[in-house]
Amino acid sequence: MNTITLQLPANIYEPLQKAAARVGRSPEELITQWLEQNLQTFADDPLEEFIGAFRSNIPDWGENHDRYLGQELMENHNV
Repeated sequence: MNTITLQLPANIYEPLQKAAARVGRSPEELITQWLEQNLQTFADDPLEEFIGAFRSNIPDWGENHDRYLGQELMENHNV
């Protein structure tokens, strides 16, 4: 086991504490579970090999790709 110390502001810690209490766990256990689930998503990204492989004239593509794809669907495919 490794130890990480986090300083969380009240607006994060209080909802975390409430969520943990609802499921009968400690905040530390809940954070560990969330990290495990979310880190697995990053570890198993099937598109990772393509990151940075294509050039684009859209500078914020990485941050807003979902919005751009949604706009394309709405504008050109009658969604």
